[in-house]
Amino acid sequence: MLSSVILLFVIGGLIVFANKRPIYGLMYYFGIRMLIPYTARVFSFSFNTMAFICVLIFMLSSLRYTYRASSVIDKRYIHLVKFLFLSIFCLSILGTVVPYSFQWSGIFQLFVTEFLPSLMLAMYLKNKKDYITFCKWIAIFGTLFSIYAIYTYFYSSNPIFDFFNTSSRISLDLDEYSTGRMGLSGIAVGIYDDKIACSLICMLFCMFVFCTDCIVKYLRMVAFSSSFIALYLTTQRTGLLCLLLFCVAYYLNKVRYSKNKLIFFIVVGVAVLFVFSGNKFIDDLFSGIFSVFTDNSQSKNAVGGSNIEMRIAQLSNCIDYLNITSLLQGAGYGFAGYYYKYIWNIELYGNDARFLGFESYLFQTLMNSGIIGVFCWGRFFRELFSLVRNDKTNCCRLFGIFYVIAILMTDASASLYIFFFIFVMIYKYSSVYVTCENNQKQSNL
Repeated sequence: MLSSVILLFVIGGLIVFANKRPIYGLMYYFGIRMLIPYTARVFSFSFNTMAFICVLIFMLSSLRYTYRASSVIDKRYIHLVKFLFLSIFCLSILGTVVPYSFQWSGIFQLFVTEFLPSLMLAMYLKNKKDYITFCKWIAIFGTLFSIYAIYTYFYSSNPIFDFFNTSSRISLDLDEYSTGRMGLSGIAVGIYDDKIACSLICMLFCMFVFCTDCIVKYLRMVAFSSSFIALYLTTQRTGLLCLLLFCVAYYLNKVRYSKNKLIFFIVVGVAVLFVFSGNKFIDDLFSGIFSVFTDNSQSKNAVGGSNIEMRIAQLSNCIDYLNITSLLQGAGYGFAGYYYKYIWNIELYGNDARFLGFESYLFQTLMNSGIIGVFCWGRFFRELFSLVRNDKTNCCRLFGIFYVIAILMTDASASLYIFFFIFVMIYKYSSVYVTCENNQKQSNL
C-alpha cells in the first residue's frame, strides 16, 4: 500500500513536468524508470505503463503537428516500428500455444514501455540544447543506477527492488536464488532481480558516455567509471566483451587514417608480452585479466555464465519443441513467460533443463514468432542501422551493432527501452544536428 502511494506521488511529479513541457516529462519518465523496478505496481496496474500514459496525454495535443514537422529519418524510424509490430501481431494470430489475451497484452506492453518512449523522443527532440540537457541527465541517472548496483554487490541486498516488488516468488527456492548465479550473493544486480538486466544497462551507459562529447568532462569520467565498475561486478562476460570490442572499434574508426600504425603497435606489444610470458608477473597479470572470461561460477566473485555448448542445446531444444508445424510462425508471443507460469511447474519440477531460461533474444524470438519473426526483427535492425549511414563517426551504428551482439549472446532484459532511447538521441545528434550545422557552415562559406 505504501509503495503505491509513493508511486502516485512520483506520477504527480511526472504530470507537473510534462505539463510544463512534454519533453521534460519524457526525460523525467526516463529517470524514474531507471530508479524504480519494472515489477512496481500501482494498485495492480503496471507503474511503467501508467507513468508513460500520463506523459503521452500531454503530448497528444501537439502530436499531429510534431509528426508533420519531423525529419525524414524520424518518419522512417516510425514506419520501421509500425512494420515490426504489425508483423508481430499477425504472427501472434498464428501462435496456438499461448492464448491471444496473453500475447496481445504482452505486445501492447512491449510497444508502450519499450518503443513508444523513443518514438516520442524522435518527434519532440528538436534542438541541440535539449539534446545536451538530455545527455547530462542520462549521465546522472546512469551514475545513480550504477552506484546503487555497486551497493547491491557489497551488501548483498536490494532494498529498492524488495520495496516495490509486488510479484510473487512463492515458486522459487529463495535460498538457492540468493546464492545462485542469478542471485544477490557477490553479484551486482541494480534495481532488478537478475544480473543480466543490470549488465546490459551498464554496458549501454558506458558506450553512450564513451562516444558523446556533450557532457562535462568530470561527469563523463564519473559516469563511465561507475558504470564500468558496476558492469564488472555483474560478473557478465557478454557485457564486458561487447564494451571492449565497441571501444576498440570506435577508436579504430576514429583514427582510421593511422590504422596501420596502430595495428603495428598492437602486434609488437602482443609479441613482446608473448616473449616475456614466462615471467611470473606477466603470467599473474594475464591470469587476473582473462579470468573474468572463465566459466567458473563456483567462485563467489567469478565472472561466469553459460557456455557455447549450453547455447547450442538451448537452440536445439527450442527447434525440437516447435517442430515442423510451428517453426515458421512460433508458439505465440510471450511464450517464455507463459510457459514457466502456466505450463511448467517450477515448484514441482524445478527449472526446465530444455530451455535453460532462453538465454538469448534470438531463442526467445524464435519461440515467440518463429523463423518469420526472426527475419522481421533482423530486417528491423538492418533498416534501423541504415538510417544512420550518413553518420561519419559511425558511433550510432557501432552502438547498435554491439548491443545486438550482446542480446544475441544473452537476452534483452529490461534494456530495450534504454537502447532505443539512446539510439534515437545519438542519431539525432550525428545525423541531424551535426549535418545541419555542417550544411549551414558550407552555405555561409
